Amino acid sequence: MTAAPTAHPRRHGVRAGWTLTELLVAMAILAGLAALLTPATDLLSARVRQIQCLQNLRNIGSAMQLYAQDHDGTMPNMAAARLSREDEAPALDTVLADYVKDPRVFRCPADNAKRLWESTGTSYHWNSAVNGQKIQNLQFLGGGDTSRIPLVGDKEGFHEGCPQKVNILYADGRSSNQLSFR
Repeated sequence: MTAAPTAHPRRHGVRAGWTLTELLVAMAILAGLAALLTPATDLLSARVRQIQCLQNLRNIGSAMQLYAQDHDGTMPNMAAARLSREDEAPALDTVLADYVKDPRVFRCPADNAKRLWESTGTSYHWNSAVNGQKIQNLQFLGGGDTSRIPLVGDKEGFHEGCPQKVNILYADGRSSNQLSFR
């Protein structure tokens, strides 16, 4: 009877593992790839936050339509913005609270540095120039084209890394990162 074969014998010139130099080179290549991908990942993350913000604005626009239906087609009277939650002036997050499913709609996903939504109740400001106007006859800067009347926008340029840093909801229900009026 023959003996059971042992582990593969080491042949002359064949290595069993990686050398330290090979490991260092592989790690340097991986670090270089990670450095190349990081800016692309950051840009993608910024764009995702901007898209989420645009969706928030569309939801606020839907809430605005529901509000107007309940109030004879009239826009609400609200302050453009509040300095703090203690300020009792009517604002987006208080006037439209009953018309949104989730109050997080008032928080821009990119409002992370200043956290304005935390201190003021919302990351967005209201165009108070349309306060109390009928939806059918909205006027802004002498014009009545609803596709050019901004209603709600980011309080600040939250969208760093994106070509346009502010998103806007227009009276026709469209949200965009392109400012165009008049």
